[in-house]
Amino acid sequence: MPDTKPRPGSDLDQAILLAIQSALQTVIVDGTRYASDLKKFDKIIEINEDRLKLEPTNKLYRADHESKLAMRDECHKQIKDISGRVAQELYGVYRQLFSAPMKADAKKKHGSNPNTSSHEDQKHLPAHAQILEKQLQTNEEEMHRIRVEHRQIIETLQQQVAAQEEEIQLIKQLLQQGRTCVDQVPQPISEDTMAIDERANPENQSLILPTPGGQDLCSVTKAVLCEQRETLDQVITEITDLRTQVVSYLTEIPQHLQRTVRMIQEDVQSTLQSTAASHLSYLTELIQNIVTDFENRLAKLESFAYRLSPSLNITTTTTSSSSPSVPPAAAADQQQQHLLRKRSPDSVPTPSLLNLPSPKDPRLLRRQSTASSAETTKSSPQINAPSCAQQ
Repeated sequence: MPDTKPRPGSDLDQAILLAIQSALQTVIVDGTRYASDLKKFDKIIEINEDRLKLEPTNKLYRADHESKLAMRDECHKQIKDISGRVAQELYGVYRQLFSAPMKADAKKKHGSNPNTSSHEDQKHLPAHAQILEKQLQTNEEEMHRIRVEHRQIIETLQQQVAAQEEEIQLIKQLLQQGRTCVDQVPQPISEDTMAIDERANPENQSLILPTPGGQDLCSVTKAVLCEQRETLDQVITEITDLRTQVVSYLTEIPQHLQRTVRMIQEDVQSTLQSTAASHLSYLTELIQNIVTDFENRLAKLESFAYRLSPSLNITTTTTSSSSPSVPPAAAADQQQQHLLRKRSPDSVPTPSLLNLPSPKDPRLLRRQSTASSAETTKSSPQINAPSCAQQ
């Protein structure tokens, strides 16, 4: 079976990385948002179900419950759409990249030039940097959006708590007023006391019996107190639910922030590791190219110097015969300039490749010393000849 695994630094690798990064970005940004909304709606639906069990005929609770169910179904639908879209994108990239012509082209490219991978890596480094910047920007925007949403939720919950506390104060005031009204109403006389009073004073029976107006007022106040107690219990349950929701939201905020920061750190570390690996591979390839080509270059330079050596010897002899007073270092410089002028600009090699010996080169100094010693030996017999003749 042919190896379908993409090589590092190739077009296949880059395309797959870009597709995976875009898919992860969509999943992280959109998926986390819809998942948090889904979790929130599930909690609200559970609370509404408990309320409907207590009050099944309440229309407000039922309408809120139905709206939250519709929102939860919409979140489920959005999550399914995101997963299907990501899967379709990755499958399309897979089909596009691992087709037969792309394999043939990739094999030809890898077979023709082995250094294309390093150059392509170097070309794609700015693209990686741009992708990183975009991902960081989107993550920052998502974190800002989450913070704004949490702040809005906290503010609304605080407003609801303040409104509920005001209602509680009003209910307490009404209860106090009802108690004062009950205290003002005359208390009904028990049967025992009535019987005793009848035995003692049968004439005052009409004065002892309670009036019908007082009984009506007592029943009305009792009904009002019962209703107020029911509303107070309902408000207390709502306040406890709101407090639990606030506590749950406040506990979820640091977890969401830690998760987003962890994901950003992992993304940055993975991209930095990939870029460092590509840089190291590129440097190793450059060093290998330098080491492998160094011997060939050195051999070429030596052959070039060997070819230049006869012309240098001829020019040294002509300059020494014509101008004996010129020092050897200046003569060597003049020879180099003469050679460079004779050659055309196209054929003149660069100083980095030619590596002509400088006046401070030890090889040139050694040659100069040997040439000066030879000149002294040649001139010494001519100097001693007149002395011999005089003798």
